Amino acid sequence: MTTPSPDEPGMFSWADPASVRRILERAGFRETSLTPVDVVMELAGSGGAAEAAEFAMLFGPLTRLLPVLPPPQHGAVRAALERFFESYATQQRVALPAAFWVVQARA
Repeated sequence: MTTPSPDEPGMFSWADPASVRRILERAGFRETSLTPVDVVMELAGSGGAAEAAEFAMLFGPLTRLLPVLPPPQHGAVRAALERFFESYATQQRVALPAAFWVVQARA
C-alpha cells in the first residue's frame, strides 16, 4: 500500500499549509490563515495499550489497509499497535501528542 499524497482525502490531507492555501484559493477564498493547535489526545482510558490499539484499528489509514490483509495479519497489526501504545500508557489513560490547524478564510 502506498502512502497517500497530501491531495488525497484523509485525516492528514490538510497537513501542508501551502496545500491548504492553494485549495482554498482555487475555491475562491482569500486571506487564509492557519493557526496551529497542539494538544494531547486521549485514545484510551484505563483499558491501556490494548484499548488504544483496538481504537486505532477503527479509523484513519488502517481502515484502508486492514480489509486487504489476510485475517492472520490483523493480529500482527494489533500487536504492533499495542507495543507502540505501551510507551504512552499510564494507569489512567493512553494519550499522544496531536497537532491541528484552525483554518480561517474569507469568501
